[in-house]
Amino acid sequence: MTVRDDAWAKCCGKAGYMDELSFPGMLHVMVVRSQLPRAGIRSVHVPAVASGYYVIDSTDIPGRNVCAILKQDFPLLAEDRVSFAGQAILLIAGPERDRILEINDGIRIDYEPEEPVITIEDAEEGRIPPVFGTDNVIASIGFERGDVEKTFIESARVFEDEFRTGYQEHLYLETLRAIAVPEEGRMTVYGPFQIPDIVPVAVSIPLGWNTDRIRARVTTIGGAFGGKMETTTQITCLSALAAYVTQRPCSIVYDREEDITTTSKRHPSRIRIKSGVDQNKRVRAVKMDIDLLGGACFGSSAVVLDSSVKMATGPYRFENVSVRGRALATNHIMPGATRGFGVVQTTFAIETHMSHVARQLGIDPLDFRLGHVLKQGDRTSTDAVLRDQVKIPEIVKSVDAMSGYRAKRGRQAGSDATVKKGIGIALYSFGAPHTVKGTLRARPRPLILRRTGSGDVVILTTITELGQGIVTVFREIASRILDIPIERISMDNPDTDRDPSTLGTGASLGVTLFGKSVERAARKLKDRWDEPGEIEVMEDYVEPGYLEWDDKRVVGDAFHTYSWGAVAVEVSVDLLTCEVQVTGVWAAHDIGRPINDRLAEGQVDGALVQGLGFGLMEVLESKEGILQQSRLRDYTIPTMRDIPAIRQFFVINPYSEGPFGAKSVGEIPTIGAAAALGEAVADALGIEVGRLPITPEYLLDLVRAKEASS
Repeated sequence: MTVRDDAWAKCCGKAGYMDELSFPGMLHVMVVRSQLPRAGIRSVHVPAVASGYYVIDSTDIPGRNVCAILKQDFPLLAEDRVSFAGQAILLIAGPERDRILEINDGIRIDYEPEEPVITIEDAEEGRIPPVFGTDNVIASIGFERGDVEKTFIESARVFEDEFRTGYQEHLYLETLRAIAVPEEGRMTVYGPFQIPDIVPVAVSIPLGWNTDRIRARVTTIGGAFGGKMETTTQITCLSALAAYVTQRPCSIVYDREEDITTTSKRHPSRIRIKSGVDQNKRVRAVKMDIDLLGGACFGSSAVVLDSSVKMATGPYRFENVSVRGRALATNHIMPGATRGFGVVQTTFAIETHMSHVARQLGIDPLDFRLGHVLKQGDRTSTDAVLRDQVKIPEIVKSVDAMSGYRAKRGRQAGSDATVKKGIGIALYSFGAPHTVKGTLRARPRPLILRRTGSGDVVILTTITELGQGIVTVFREIASRILDIPIERISMDNPDTDRDPSTLGTGASLGVTLFGKSVERAARKLKDRWDEPGEIEVMEDYVEPGYLEWDDKRVVGDAFHTYSWGAVAVEVSVDLLTCEVQVTGVWAAHDIGRPINDRLAEGQVDGALVQGLGFGLMEVLESKEGILQQSRLRDYTIPTMRDIPAIRQFFVINPYSEGPFGAKSVGEIPTIGAAAALGEAVADALGIEVGRLPITPEYLLDLVRAKEASS
């Protein structure tokens, strides 16, 4: 098994992060931001500045005042109004940070405050003028199979639930940053870009240049989790604008507070579920209405919503299904791509609802859910046939054996202990990659394998190493096929001048889609190995020929395949403080056949901790559009003291279209952790959880409500 090639460099501080970059004459840049969530700008007063310092506003933009994040719908610098707290209004550039802060202190912005759209209810009621458009609907998608309403009428019992989830901050170690360097009619931008291919396009719009004049170079990335996709576009455009105006290299580095309050997050959600159960206690119909709280621009909300809707019903088969989803504009920062891609929210909802129904029917919640699990040959909610084995029964058996779930379940029912224990389990799935014929559209996404004259091999691609180990895995795939030592294969950080556009890293595309491209390219290169001199092989992604997708009707193979999983979480709950302590975590997953067990295990551990943090302690609240937690002292994430040792297992189920049988692993372990946590708390206290995170305050309300009703 190959050890990560970047592990030693990162542990010893030799990895070459962006902070180590410096250019002669480089200026520091500060962003002056709105303090209000929605307002007109009456006037801006800027004090006199010394020579060598610059205050830049929208009138200094030579091209169009647009920050293009999937859609060109948002100004790079505010002109006459602001739409969220933290929106960029001015840039201050200069050689000394202290002097920049003094200039900032002297700037006065006179606002005309307006009532903001804050909640999902604000966005849908229409009482407040819309953020943009006519109805605050950024995106909507839905589908229906069967006759849901008729089945509800015919059902023996009908159940309804509403679930809420909040923001989650990515909290990568390295905050957002970018350096732009003007170079003889061109602009080179450096940064931790998750999708470097979109940078030249985005920067070209405000500069008014052709894209071939802009080069993006990716530095070593200090964590991402989806958070360095959309918002790196804005910081890069701002640094490039400053470099254009000053004709000097310009650096922008967000501190932690600025990063938390102005960058993307996991979408808060409101999910309503209605289900109809027949005389045999089987769910015959499910209706889900998913509302994601968006921000003041389009962003990637439509893409996240798309995944939420297509995977909303989890690993279950229901004959009659209706799923409708909306992303709603509000006067907040833009939520965006986050590990789990909108499916964490829907999994919490469907898993918790199924358990609620089971308890009201007097059935064991796990047995009830297992009775509805999809099997090979079944059709998913989008009417796709599951061609591969679904090994959820084996996965659950593994988790039960590790955790003792069935033996422990309900052990403290009726006890008067002040510290109660509980255990919960969640079942889940994640579809990846997206069928490119659908959501992502068909377009070339090639990568290159180049054998040098010395016999070494270079992998050229704009797929980025985010900490997930993709460089090691790609090199390992090529090494196995070419039968040469992995040390003779290299893959550098992307450079858009050098590398073919693979259009980014995210949504668990890396190994399954592009790892397969590496495999095919390596086989072609091996066939030509005896040719003299340098050899170059280009290989585009190839989707399985059997995929069928109708984007308009939302019908067919939404994804190439699915990864499957289950996780059990054990907790102790202190009834005096309503604090929850996680005391055990056990998980099993089907990710095909892992290419590198150690890397896959690391992904599972990290993702589970991130999911548990979302469910338990990561509170990020908005009060009238202003985030109330902005530093590490008040936005808490799990530490080693909060999470016990995790035990995990892989159920091997090779995927024929993946490299060496591999499927995706990056998202799947995050999906069910919060749902299992909620089930564990419900087991401990005999209550029903409907909101995340499960804070002591929320838990106290549930306990009091239970006492009042008993």
